[in-house]
Amino acid sequence: MGYQAQNVQDLIFFEYAKLITVSRVGKYPTKESSKEYRKHFWGVFWATKRKLNAEAIQPSGLIRENKMLVDSERTCAYCGSDQKLQWEHVIPLSRGGPDSIDNLVLACQPCNLKKGKKDIYLMYRGHTHEIPRVVWGKYLKLIFDAHAAAGTLKNPEYPTGCTLSRSTLIQVFEANIRK
Repeated sequence: MGYQAQNVQDLIFFEYAKLITVSRVGKYPTKESSKEYRKHFWGVFWATKRKLNAEAIQPSGLIRENKMLVDSERTCAYCGSDQKLQWEHVIPLSRGGPDSIDNLVLACQPCNLKKGKKDIYLMYRGHTHEIPRVVWGKYLKLIFDAHAAAGTLKNPEYPTGCTLSRSTLIQVFEANIRK
């Protein structure tokens, strides 16, 4: 789906709306999904997106994501394994991510090594519907909060002079490293 966001906040809300819709409706629609399911999914999605834009609903907070993490079984957030678990930073420290529980999920050693210092969006090659729920929820909230703190939510491009895209949103953290 080719969506042209108006600004950073609009792009983040677009991704949040998909996340919220999946939690309400079920799985993300595929080509194999029925026409009725796709129509229902996107109907709920656009209604959710309008509510986010109008501030009638708010994106979930990190408290919800952390509660999901605590309530879940001790398994890898990426593959579900319960072997050799370790804490993994959703936004890598080397890319400016915070060293706090808000930026941590459990990952098995192979998944942690596979992700390394990659941006989660790029790791999944832009297929945001494949990113595990708690990981994507934490990522979006951290990105939103960082852009709010930087005063860049209403920027129509990010970074300045570049086309706005999901893959450049993480640069709000990297800008702090360069300072």
